[in-house]
Amino acid sequence: MIENNQVGSTGKTDHYRNSGGIWSPAFGIMVNNEQYDQSNPSASDTIRNNDISNALMGMNLAHARNSTIENNTVKDATWVAIGINPNDVAGTKLSGNTITQSNGKPLVDTNGTPQGLTVQNNHWNGKSLDGLPR
Repeated sequence: MIENNQVGSTGKTDHYRNSGGIWSPAFGIMVNNEQYDQSNPSASDTIRNNDISNALMGMNLAHARNSTIENNTVKDATWVAIGINPNDVAGTKLSGNTITQSNGKPLVDTNGTPQGLTVQNNHWNGKSLDGLPR
């Protein structure tokens, strides 16, 4: 469970990381499988009541099967507010979140249409939600 955290960038570049030659803040919350040669996706996680601001990506749900992502606030990610792997979110519910991108960056990057993802009762403010089920 990832609950009741405040995650964000202060804007101090001496704490940034080098990602592909570009210095940027780290991800806010990432659910991912770091073993590239094995399939070991995370499952049944709960991510709730977190406040995430100015991260590279607010939340990266690369491998988050059967998980609950609720009542989080994501604001002004420098790349994208939420990244979703369309093949590894079956049974996951994204609800009651407030996602705001006043900096013109995308709200969501799905790289396809997520299969089995439930999206309901979220407040979105920013660019389009291409790729998300409605």
